Amino acid sequence: MAPQASLLGLPRELRDHILDLIVSSRQEAPKDTSNITNRIELNDFKTKSSQILGKIHQNFIYGSRAYKAAHTYATHVVEHQKISSKLVKYPIRGGRIVMFPTLLVNKRLHTETLEVIERSKDRRKWELDIMLVNNYQLWPTWMYMPKFNRRVEQLSLTFRIIESFGTDYCNPYQQHPNVWSQVSWTFYHFLERLLKVGPFGKRSKGVDNRFIVERLIINVSSPEWTEEEHKTTKGMDRAGMVEMWKKKGSPRFIGGRFLAQWLERAVEILANMNHGSAAAFSAILYERVGTIEVQLDGKTCSKWDLGDRLRKLRFDDLMFWENGYDLRPRIYKNWKMDTHELRQRSGLPVENLDEDELEYLDSIDYAE
Repeated sequence: MAPQASLLGLPRELRDHILDLIVSSRQEAPKDTSNITNRIELNDFKTKSSQILGKIHQNFIYGSRAYKAAHTYATHVVEHQKISSKLVKYPIRGGRIVMFPTLLVNKRLHTETLEVIERSKDRRKWELDIMLVNNYQLWPTWMYMPKFNRRVEQLSLTFRIIESFGTDYCNPYQQHPNVWSQVSWTFYHFLERLLKVGPFGKRSKGVDNRFIVERLIINVSSPEWTEEEHKTTKGMDRAGMVEMWKKKGSPRFIGGRFLAQWLERAVEILANMNHGSAAAFSAILYERVGTIEVQLDGKTCSKWDLGDRLRKLRFDDLMFWENGYDLRPRIYKNWKMDTHELRQRSGLPVENLDEDELEYLDSIDYAE
């Protein structure tokens, strides 16, 4: 009987070439939701929104219209926070061990695989596939993550639109104009956890790993619908689909252009920091991300240079609204100066702050 060939029996040069092919390969993206038993919900990390709610009641006079509005909104936030963690379905197994099986063969191949990863020019680039299932669930799967590093050169998120579960879907506009706000909360919750926890699964402790992302790319891959009703949405923009969804018997699922435009709006809300409690979510983007780019089928739709945007950002009364009205200007100023310094230390793009704006913030006295 002829002896079986083994990888370790090959010359090192040839073995390195094989390992190069393994390390450079991407995982195959899931085609559907058939592996639901291999997915779990993670409610192990409290996001920023849930931490600010206890302070809201201190900022309004009981019985006033403003208090009632804030109380209603706080209740709204709590409910969305509970639901958001349930609407992200993480794979039970993932990470480098699944991507690069040679890490598990033996100690020698483990070492050689790590050496090949260290030589790879893409070692600090991560790729994540995200299925938007039935218009409201997020199913992330790591496609490529060669090296764990708290500084990531490029993080690419690719959204794909998937139909499943028969009639269990969310029509963004036919039921209520704001019904898709839950998807926004789920996206913010997912993004914040990603920047704090990274590619890991369930955490026993809520430890912030403080990831730095030089370039965040959010790409939408347009679906190729097979049903006739779905074809009518292909290429349609957000406004067109909103009008169509209001009509009875409209198509159930969104198109790629709609999702890209919605993501543009979601990122712009975060960048402005003055929409509801957006500052609680968006501060982390300014602190840890260099640039953000939204793409449709690989073509750029919008781009945010957060260093330049930080310089141009101006104070608004709605920023940091979980704090007292008279405290917000100083909190905003301190946050902006600290974030500017943090970006400098992290090597992220940054521009000199506007001294006139900082002096103006010092002059504001809401206590009068």
